[in-house]
Amino acid sequence: MKYSKAWEFIGDNIISILTIIIGVLVVILSRLNILPTSIIPEALLALVCMLATSELVERRKKIAKIEEKLDDVRELFIANSHGVKTITFQSNDEAVLYQAKRFREAKAFLDMAGIDRRRTGDTSARKRYEEARENVILSGEVKVRYIGVLYGKNRLNFGREYVINHKAKNFFAGYFKKPYNEIPLMSFIIVDRQEVITRYPFQFGQDTGYIAIQSPYIAKLFLGYFERLWECSDKLRNNNDYQKLFEEIEENSVE
Repeated sequence: MKYSKAWEFIGDNIISILTIIIGVLVVILSRLNILPTSIIPEALLALVCMLATSELVERRKKIAKIEEKLDDVRELFIANSHGVKTITFQSNDEAVLYQAKRFREAKAFLDMAGIDRRRTGDTSARKRYEEARENVILSGEVKVRYIGVLYGKNRLNFGREYVINHKAKNFFAGYFKKPYNEIPLMSFIIVDRQEVITRYPFQFGQDTGYIAIQSPYIAKLFLGYFERLWECSDKLRNNNDYQKLFEEIEENSVE
Protein backbone atom coordinates (compact mmCIF):
# COMPACT_ATOMS: atom_id res chain seq x y z
CA MET A 1 0.00 0.00 0.00
CA LYS A 2 2.83 2.39 0.93
CA TYR A 3 4.67 1.59 -2.30
CA SER A 4 1.58 2.24 -4.42
CA LYS A 5 1.07 5.62 -2.75
CA ALA A 6 4.73 6.47 -3.32
CA TRP A 7 4.48 5.64 -7.02
CA GLU A 8 1.24 7.59 -7.25
CA PHE A 9 2.98 10.62 -5.71
CA ILE A 10 5.87 10.28 -8.17
CA GLY A 11 3.49 9.99 -11.11
CA ASP A 12 1.53 13.08 -10.06
CA ASN A 13 4.68 15.16 -9.54
CA ILE A 14 7.03 13.75 -12.16
CA ILE A 15 7.75 17.10 -13.86
CA SER A 16 8.54 18.84 -10.56
CA ILE A 17 10.81 15.98 -9.48
CA LEU A 18 12.65 15.95 -12.81
CA THR A 19 13.06 19.72 -12.62
CA ILE A 20 14.72 19.47 -9.21
CA ILE A 21 16.98 16.62 -10.35
CA ILE A 22 18.07 18.51 -13.48
CA GLY A 23 18.69 21.65 -11.42
CA VAL A 24 20.93 19.74 -9.01
CA LEU A 25 22.81 18.16 -11.94
CA VAL A 26 23.38 21.58 -13.51
CA VAL A 27 24.88 22.89 -10.28
CA ILE A 28 27.08 19.80 -9.82
CA LEU A 29 28.30 19.83 -13.42
CA SER A 30 29.10 23.53 -13.24
CA ARG A 31 31.07 23.00 -10.01
CA LEU A 32 33.03 20.25 -11.74
CA ASN A 33 33.71 22.64 -14.64
CA ILE A 34 31.93 20.28 -17.03
CA LEU A 35 29.33 22.93 -17.86
CA PRO A 36 30.40 26.51 -18.54
CA THR A 37 29.03 28.97 -16.00
CA SER A 38 27.54 31.07 -18.80
CA ILE A 39 24.92 28.37 -19.43
CA ILE A 40 23.67 28.31 -15.83
CA PRO A 41 21.29 31.34 -16.09
CA GLU A 42 19.66 29.94 -19.24
CA ALA A 43 19.39 26.48 -17.70
CA LEU A 44 17.83 27.87 -14.53
CA LEU A 45 15.34 29.90 -16.59
CA ALA A 46 14.36 26.77 -18.52
CA LEU A 47 13.92 24.88 -15.26
CA VAL A 48 11.71 27.63 -13.84
CA CYS A 49 9.56 27.46 -16.99
CA MET A 50 9.27 23.69 -16.64
CA LEU A 51 8.27 24.03 -13.00
CA ALA A 52 5.68 26.68 -13.81
CA THR A 53 4.24 24.48 -16.57
CA SER A 54 4.07 21.58 -14.15
CA GLU A 55 2.13 23.67 -11.65
CA LEU A 56 -0.32 24.79 -14.34
CA VAL A 57 -0.90 21.19 -15.44
CA GLU A 58 -1.47 20.03 -11.87
CA ARG A 59 -3.89 22.86 -11.17
CA ARG A 60 -5.79 22.08 -14.36
CA LYS A 61 -6.12 18.43 -13.26
CA LYS A 62 -7.40 19.51 -9.86
CA ILE A 63 -9.89 21.91 -11.45
CA ALA A 64 -11.12 19.12 -13.75
CA LYS A 65 -11.69 16.84 -10.74
CA ILE A 66 -13.54 19.61 -8.92
CA GLU A 67 -15.73 20.24 -11.98
CA GLU A 68 -16.53 16.53 -12.19
CA LYS A 69 -17.61 16.48 -8.55
CA LEU A 70 -19.66 19.63 -9.08
CA ASP A 71 -21.47 17.93 -11.97
CA ASP A 72 -22.42 15.06 -9.66
CA VAL A 73 -23.59 17.50 -7.00
CA ARG A 74 -25.56 19.45 -9.61
CA GLU A 75 -27.32 16.29 -10.80
CA LEU A 76 -28.11 15.33 -7.23
CA PHE A 77 -29.41 18.81 -6.46
CA ILE A 78 -31.65 18.82 -9.53
CA ALA A 79 -32.94 15.37 -8.70
CA ASN A 80 -33.84 16.42 -5.18
CA SER A 81 -35.42 19.75 -6.03
CA HIS A 82 -37.44 21.00 -8.96
CA GLY A 83 -35.64 18.81 -11.52
CA VAL A 84 -37.84 15.73 -11.09
CA LYS A 85 -41.16 15.56 -12.87
CA THR A 86 -43.50 12.63 -12.30
CA ILE A 87 -46.54 11.59 -14.30
CA THR A 88 -49.14 9.18 -13.00
CA PHE A 89 -51.90 7.63 -15.08
CA GLN A 90 -55.59 7.04 -14.52
CA SER A 91 -55.57 3.67 -16.26
CA ASN A 92 -53.28 1.07 -17.79
CA ASP A 93 -54.41 2.06 -21.28
CA GLU A 94 -53.41 5.67 -20.65
CA ALA A 95 -49.98 4.52 -19.48
CA VAL A 96 -49.53 2.19 -22.45
CA LEU A 97 -50.45 4.97 -24.89
CA TYR A 98 -47.94 7.26 -23.18
CA GLN A 99 -45.24 4.62 -23.66
CA ALA A 100 -46.15 4.37 -27.34
CA LYS A 101 -45.80 8.15 -27.63
CA ARG A 102 -42.37 8.10 -25.96
CA PHE A 103 -41.25 5.28 -28.26
CA ARG A 104 -42.09 7.45 -31.26
CA GLU A 105 -40.20 10.38 -29.71
CA ALA A 106 -37.07 8.41 -28.73
CA LYS A 107 -33.89 9.72 -30.34
CA ALA A 108 -31.03 7.44 -29.28
CA PHE A 109 -31.73 4.79 -26.61
CA LEU A 110 -34.53 2.56 -25.38
CA ASP A 111 -33.69 0.14 -22.58
CA MET A 112 -36.61 -2.14 -21.72
CA ALA A 113 -36.73 -4.55 -18.78
CA GLY A 114 -39.71 -6.91 -18.86
CA ILE A 115 -38.92 -8.72 -15.65
CA ASP A 116 -42.17 -8.88 -13.70
CA ARG A 117 -44.81 -11.49 -14.38
CA ARG A 118 -47.67 -9.28 -15.43
CA ARG A 119 -48.57 -8.26 -18.94
CA THR A 120 -51.18 -5.74 -20.06
CA GLY A 121 -54.25 -7.08 -21.83
CA ASP A 122 -54.77 -7.13 -25.59
CA THR A 123 -56.55 -3.79 -25.85
CA SER A 124 -56.46 -1.27 -28.68
CA ALA A 125 -53.97 0.74 -26.61
CA ARG A 126 -51.72 -2.31 -26.36
CA LYS A 127 -51.83 -2.76 -30.14
CA ARG A 128 -50.82 0.86 -30.69
CA TYR A 129 -47.99 0.37 -28.21
CA GLU A 130 -46.75 -2.73 -30.04
CA GLU A 131 -46.97 -0.91 -33.37
CA ALA A 132 -44.89 2.01 -32.06
CA ARG A 133 -42.38 -0.40 -30.54
CA GLU A 134 -42.04 -2.32 -33.80
CA ASN A 135 -41.59 0.85 -35.83
CA VAL A 136 -38.77 2.12 -33.65
CA ILE A 137 -37.02 -1.28 -33.65
CA LEU A 138 -37.23 -1.77 -37.41
CA SER A 139 -36.15 1.80 -38.14
CA GLY A 140 -32.71 1.06 -36.67
CA GLU A 141 -32.33 4.70 -35.66
CA VAL A 142 -32.59 4.00 -31.93
CA LYS A 143 -30.53 1.43 -30.02
CA VAL A 144 -33.06 -0.85 -28.35
CA ARG A 145 -32.09 -3.36 -25.66
CA TYR A 146 -34.63 -5.75 -24.18
CA ILE A 147 -34.30 -7.91 -21.07
CA GLY A 148 -37.00 -10.47 -20.32
CA VAL A 149 -37.66 -13.07 -17.66
CA LEU A 150 -38.90 -16.26 -19.29
CA TYR A 151 -42.22 -16.87 -17.58
CA GLY A 152 -43.40 -18.21 -20.94
CA LYS A 153 -42.81 -18.14 -24.70
CA ASN A 154 -44.17 -14.68 -25.51
CA ARG A 155 -41.12 -12.71 -24.44
CA LEU A 156 -38.72 -15.11 -26.12
CA ASN A 157 -40.71 -15.02 -29.35
CA PHE A 158 -40.73 -11.23 -29.20
CA GLY A 159 -36.93 -11.20 -29.20
CA ARG A 160 -36.76 -13.85 -31.91
CA GLU A 161 -39.02 -11.78 -34.16
CA TYR A 162 -36.50 -8.95 -34.40
CA VAL A 163 -33.12 -10.58 -33.72
CA ILE A 164 -33.56 -13.61 -35.99
CA ASN A 165 -36.53 -13.06 -38.31
CA HIS A 166 -36.06 -9.38 -39.11
CA LYS A 167 -32.34 -9.20 -38.23
CA ALA A 168 -32.92 -5.72 -36.82
CA LYS A 169 -29.50 -4.08 -36.81
CA ASN A 170 -29.93 -2.07 -33.63
CA PHE A 171 -32.02 -4.41 -31.48
CA PHE A 172 -30.53 -6.66 -28.80
CA ALA A 173 -32.16 -9.11 -26.39
CA GLY A 174 -31.12 -10.91 -23.21
CA TYR A 175 -33.05 -13.27 -20.95
CA PHE A 176 -33.25 -14.82 -17.51
CA LYS A 177 -34.79 -18.12 -16.51
CA LYS A 178 -38.09 -18.07 -14.68
CA PRO A 179 -37.46 -17.67 -10.92
CA TYR A 180 -38.14 -20.72 -8.76
CA ASN A 181 -40.31 -18.69 -6.43
CA GLU A 182 -42.54 -15.64 -6.75
CA ILE A 183 -40.03 -12.80 -6.47
CA PRO A 184 -41.80 -9.42 -6.75
CA LEU A 185 -39.97 -7.75 -9.64
CA MET A 186 -40.63 -4.43 -11.32
CA SER A 187 -40.49 -3.87 -15.08
CA PHE A 188 -39.30 -0.53 -16.44
CA ILE A 189 -38.30 1.35 -19.58
CA ILE A 190 -35.57 4.00 -19.84
CA VAL A 191 -36.07 6.53 -22.64
CA ASP A 192 -32.98 8.33 -23.95
CA ARG A 193 -31.34 8.09 -20.51
CA GLN A 194 -33.66 10.91 -19.42
CA GLU A 195 -36.90 9.28 -18.29
CA VAL A 196 -38.00 6.09 -16.54
CA ILE A 197 -41.43 4.56 -17.02
CA THR A 198 -42.15 1.85 -14.49
CA ARG A 199 -44.92 0.01 -12.72
CA TYR A 200 -45.89 0.60 -9.13
CA PRO A 201 -45.07 -2.11 -6.64
CA PHE A 202 -48.45 -3.76 -6.13
CA GLN A 203 -50.27 -6.09 -3.78
CA PHE A 204 -51.31 -9.45 -5.17
CA GLY A 205 -54.71 -9.23 -6.79
CA GLN A 206 -54.52 -5.47 -7.38
CA ASP A 207 -54.18 -3.75 -10.73
CA THR A 208 -50.74 -2.62 -11.81
CA GLY A 209 -50.08 1.12 -11.64
CA TYR A 210 -47.64 3.10 -13.78
CA ILE A 211 -45.49 6.15 -13.16
CA ALA A 212 -43.18 8.13 -15.46
CA ILE A 213 -40.20 9.85 -13.82
CA GLN A 214 -38.47 12.52 -15.89
CA SER A 215 -35.01 13.01 -14.38
CA PRO A 216 -31.56 12.27 -15.85
CA TYR A 217 -30.30 11.47 -12.34
CA ILE A 218 -33.04 8.92 -11.60
CA ALA A 219 -32.66 7.49 -15.11
CA LYS A 220 -28.94 7.05 -14.44
CA LEU A 221 -29.69 5.01 -11.31
CA PHE A 222 -32.08 2.75 -13.20
CA LEU A 223 -29.58 2.46 -16.05
CA GLY A 224 -26.96 1.17 -13.61
CA TYR A 225 -29.39 -1.56 -12.56
CA PHE A 226 -30.24 -2.30 -16.19
CA GLU A 227 -26.54 -2.67 -17.07
CA ARG A 228 -26.09 -5.23 -14.28
CA LEU A 229 -29.09 -7.18 -15.56
CA TRP A 230 -27.78 -6.97 -19.10
CA GLU A 231 -24.33 -8.28 -18.20
CA CYS A 232 -25.82 -11.29 -16.40
CA SER A 233 -28.49 -12.17 -18.97
CA ASP A 234 -28.31 -14.92 -21.60
CA LYS A 235 -28.12 -13.18 -24.96
CA LEU A 236 -30.27 -14.09 -27.95
CA ARG A 237 -28.14 -13.86 -31.10
CA ASN A 238 -29.13 -16.77 -33.33
CA ASN A 239 -31.30 -19.89 -33.66
CA ASN A 240 -29.00 -21.93 -31.42
CA ASP A 241 -29.44 -19.40 -28.62
CA TYR A 242 -33.18 -19.46 -29.21
CA GLN A 243 -33.33 -23.24 -28.96
CA LYS A 244 -31.36 -23.28 -25.70
CA LEU A 245 -33.57 -20.61 -24.17
CA PHE A 246 -36.72 -22.30 -25.43
CA GLU A 247 -35.73 -25.54 -23.71
CA GLU A 248 -35.35 -23.68 -20.42
CA ILE A 249 -38.96 -22.48 -20.43
CA GLU A 250 -41.11 -24.54 -18.11
CA GLU A 251 -44.08 -26.32 -19.64
CA ASN A 252 -46.49 -24.80 -17.14
CA SER A 253 -45.84 -21.25 -18.37
CA VAL A 254 -48.56 -18.71 -17.82
CA GLU A 255 -48.12 -16.72 -21.02
